[in-house]
Amino acid sequence: MTEQKKPRSIFLTLFYHALPAFFFVALMWLMYFIQLINFTDYNLSNLGVWPRHKSGMYGILFSPFLHGSFDHLISNSGPILILGTMLIMFYRAIWFRSFVMLYLLAGIGLWMGGRDNIHIGASGIVYALAAFLITIGLLRLEIKLVAISFLVIFLYGGIVWGILPILEHVSWEGHLFGMMSGIITAFYYKDEGREKPKLYQWEMEEIDALMEQNKIADAEKLLKDENDFPQFKYHYKPKEE
Repeated sequence: MTEQKKPRSIFLTLFYHALPAFFFVALMWLMYFIQLINFTDYNLSNLGVWPRHKSGMYGILFSPFLHGSFDHLISNSGPILILGTMLIMFYRAIWFRSFVMLYLLAGIGLWMGGRDNIHIGASGIVYALAAFLITIGLLRLEIKLVAISFLVIFLYGGIVWGILPILEHVSWEGHLFGMMSGIITAFYYKDEGREKPKLYQWEMEEIDALMEQNKIADAEKLLKDENDFPQFKYHYKPKEE
């Protein structure tokens, strides 16, 4: 007799899916404290995205881990933790590939189209994650995913204003290209990572019974078709001498 595995508790499941997002946020905090205790003359903020400058391409990789203030860090940590966990939980098959794609597209877009200033911070990733979850939920027309998408809109309803050039010191271009990368990534992966619905034992039995009935019905139809087919009779007439 095999021992059945006990299902994970909801808290353990949530913790398991939140680990990658938590690790990303932890790296953000680590880099911020390294910025604070930097004993060299080099300003780590120079590793941000500097649009259309060759040296500014490093920021495509490093700028999301750099922040100008503690408030800036706090404002990005919560959304990334929540949205990142949602991405991993509901798109387990594609979460890593989709995250890498939106991460790189957001940075490359900012490098190509941003203002001639150094851009730092993970807010572009926040916009990318939110846009991805909203778009892919609507594209797939699944009730659960659409509900989650509208929940994201409700929680981060002010996200639309961040893509407008309202505040001079805010990288609205980073927000805009982050949102665009999320939409592009959602369209790219809209048909990937769909999990097959789990069937219970009684559902499997019903399917097997229906298949068996179909086999019998097909056999009966075949016999009926054979009986309905015109019958030819041949008479042999011997040759006269």
